[in-house]
Amino acid sequence: MSRSAWNTRLVGKNGMKRLTWFLLLAMLTSLVYAEEKIVVENADEFQGPELVIVKDGKLLQPKRITWQKDSSEMVRIPAGSFQMGDSKHEPEYWMTPARPLHTVELNTFYMDTTEVTVGQFMWFVEQSGYAYDFDQVFEYGTVADFSPTDKHPMVYINWFDAMAYAKWAGKRLPTEAEWEKAARAGLASDPVKKVTVKASHILIQADANVTPEEKDQIRQEAFQLLQNVRFEIGLGKTFAELAKIHSDCPSASNGGQLGAFGRGKMVRPFETVCFDQLDVGQISGLVETDFGFHIIKLEDKKIETNTNARYVWGNDEVNGGQCNYADKRAGAFLNRFEWYRDWADIRVDDGYGKCAPVGSYAANGYGLHDMAGNVYEWCSDWYADNYYSNSPMNNPRGPAKGKSRVLRGGSWAFFNHFLRVAYRGRHIPLNRRSDIGFRCVSGLAN
Repeated sequence: MSRSAWNTRLVGKNGMKRLTWFLLLAMLTSLVYAEEKIVVENADEFQGPELVIVKDGKLLQPKRITWQKDSSEMVRIPAGSFQMGDSKHEPEYWMTPARPLHTVELNTFYMDTTEVTVGQFMWFVEQSGYAYDFDQVFEYGTVADFSPTDKHPMVYINWFDAMAYAKWAGKRLPTEAEWEKAARAGLASDPVKKVTVKASHILIQADANVTPEEKDQIRQEAFQLLQNVRFEIGLGKTFAELAKIHSDCPSASNGGQLGAFGRGKMVRPFETVCFDQLDVGQISGLVETDFGFHIIKLEDKKIETNTNARYVWGNDEVNGGQCNYADKRAGAFLNRFEWYRDWADIRVDDGYGKCAPVGSYAANGYGLHDMAGNVYEWCSDWYADNYYSNSPMNNPRGPAKGKSRVLRGGSWAFFNHFLRVAYRGRHIPLNRRSDIGFRCVSGLAN
């Protein structure tokens, strides 16, 4: 069947029935994602099970979104593998639970760019009726004593408070593995060491000698083909079947396989789409190259990263400019208590004696602020010292039970050793402290 004949299938016999099913499928898919409260400007299409947005034939998989329920900015943490844990064999006993170093494979997720603020938590309490007393005096004071404005991180939050907020917002707490992967962005000049992908494609040829008008016509046909491919896949056809029928590529006989490629070995648009924008199983929008227009399906992707840095920003020691921790300003408060006496690093001034407004320090490679210091952050996992010895490789969720929940990131009240990106903190889930907060994630790809 010719491409022009195939393109008109929607308006031929039974065309109205097919069109009705297509529109119904699109409407149901839109409703599913509407429940997630995603705000993406000018989005035309959602392709499940993972988020793919196509506009005017181009892939618009956003790196940053706004979550409508709590107006939080979120960034996309791409799927892939990374080395989790202590790669430096740190000598302190409290780093032992961060070993052995092991490979973890995660799906795509979105993470809040900052810790949940006092203002956001107040809005949650007002809207949901959740029982929380902002004037309550805890062991060392009130919320306002440590986070005095709406822009400061919410503190005196136990694990159940954080879970309640996340549920209300339609999000969840990050797993410990998700938190560490997100924190490790930008740990080298190129945090990605090696990427290998395997992909299939449908090629609609547009030779170099065609006129601009002819190429524009081919582009329009290719975009219509993209819509039809998505429709046919929704009806149960495989991408390989469609590639054999509709691709102008000589390799169409084997399903349009592009094969396996490493970074730098592909035509630039292929590299950009396959390496940086698509997750395994996703289908792209139109990708234009010198050969014509391509519709790509990513079959497999392996990512190796450089993860040997000690801190979120690299291996440089803390100097007061990277994060908020127990510096000489914090010492004025901490030295009043025997337990915290001498914890403060009196050589350093990071600008804050207690909590800093969120986003006061530079973001990491993914655009996340305060992944080190300011306040510890609750994770969803139960804590176990030896969990890394038997944790699963794919999307680990933590032990099945425990007494404490995982904390990550360090805080304004703790010294620099606890700022290490591999350090695993923990706390009883019912307790509230002046240096514990949280941020949320959305597992759109799960």
